[in-house]
Amino acid sequence: MCGHYGVALKLLEPLLEETKRTLGEQDPETLLLMQKVGEVYCDSGRYNNALQLEEPPVELSKEVLGEEHPDTLARIQNLAISYSGVGRYNDALQLAEPLVELSKKALGEDHPDTLCRIRSLTITLSRIGRYNDALQLAEPLVELSKKVLGEEHPHTLTRNNNLATRYSEVGRYNDALQLQEPLVEFSKKVLGEEHPHTLSAIQNLAGIYCKVGRYNDAFQLAEPLVELSKKVLGEEHPHTLSIIQNLAASYCKVGRYNDALQLEEPLVDFSTKVLGEEHPHTLRRLQHLDWTRDLIKRSCTKQTPRISQMIQNPDQNHNLEAEIQTLIIRSTPKSLSN
Repeated sequence: MCGHYGVALKLLEPLLEETKRTLGEQDPETLLLMQKVGEVYCDSGRYNNALQLEEPPVELSKEVLGEEHPDTLARIQNLAISYSGVGRYNDALQLAEPLVELSKKALGEDHPDTLCRIRSLTITLSRIGRYNDALQLAEPLVELSKKVLGEEHPHTLTRNNNLATRYSEVGRYNDALQLQEPLVEFSKKVLGEEHPHTLSAIQNLAGIYCKVGRYNDAFQLAEPLVELSKKVLGEEHPHTLSIIQNLAASYCKVGRYNDALQLEEPLVDFSTKVLGEEHPHTLRRLQHLDWTRDLIKRSCTKQTPRISQMIQNPDQNHNLEAEIQTLIIRSTPKSLSN
């Protein structure tokens, strides 16, 4: 876990237990503190821990404060985010869609909290494959955020990043690049190079570069990003795992299967530990690992006849030994050749 999350939890967790003991679990102060601890769990990628704190207060908050109370809306939003984090996308959607309408009614369409809930809804829609629906919300959200918060506000930058992702999902790569390239530099300037939002912007830009075939540009961003994310968020944070997964997928696209394998094998173990073996991300990573192993086997099979031909016809090869060694290295996983 990244250091500042750990520090925060060391302070908040015992405070929460003491508050429960002295005020009771239904006291408004206890509910607020449970909400805060749940948010820290969520930010640090501990979604299951967050759920344990977030599910009970939602119904209690509806009962005590009312469904349209700002605190109730905030708790519903946090619960929806945590559902999405553990892969329960339909449960997240069942909360997120009506929440946006409730927030518009209770707080107004231009309220910053309403804007946050619209962005969360676009992400949930995307995760269940409703890319066009997500895009229809993401485009006007950016303009509204500029109007309400300003172009340099961190939330506006995040919504631009979100819109670029939505463009990429529907194949509008040029539109995505026009947003994403300046956004990375802008985010570094406004938030700093190590801010989590900046890391997300860099990750998205690397992904877009890969989709348009600019692999060298993608690697120049993605390779150092892995280490930076480990430093900033922690080795086991879900966002770090996603960055590693994307880099491995990019390696596969250019035939660097051994490099991909070295990332994917520990990634599956981390994903199982952090998210659980049935989480959609873990299942996808297992599938990708199987594909990579299969690609390596196929690569080895294709190279064998070539090596045999070279040995049988040495006069046709200017540097037989060097070329065979190159083929063997390319065809052998690094974990076996070291």
